[in-house]
Amino acid sequence: MRYKRSIECVRGGVPVPKALACVKEGCTFEMQGNTVEDILAKLKMHAMIAHQMPQLPPDLVEKAKADVR
Repeated sequence: MRYKRSIECVRGGVPVPKALACVKEGCTFEMQGNTVEDILAKLKMHAMIAHQMPQLPPDLVEKAKADVR
């Protein structure tokens, strides 16, 4: 059986929350949100504050989109 990994995933008609963990060594931050867009916004804010990254490289954004569970 295959499961969708998109924002349309639902459990009993209710959207399933999305999550993504920071992959920076030593960082235990995990972002949660209702959509991939929520997760990406939180990822950008986390990277800027915790890791002094004013911008995320496009390849990192694409990898993050694919890794959202």
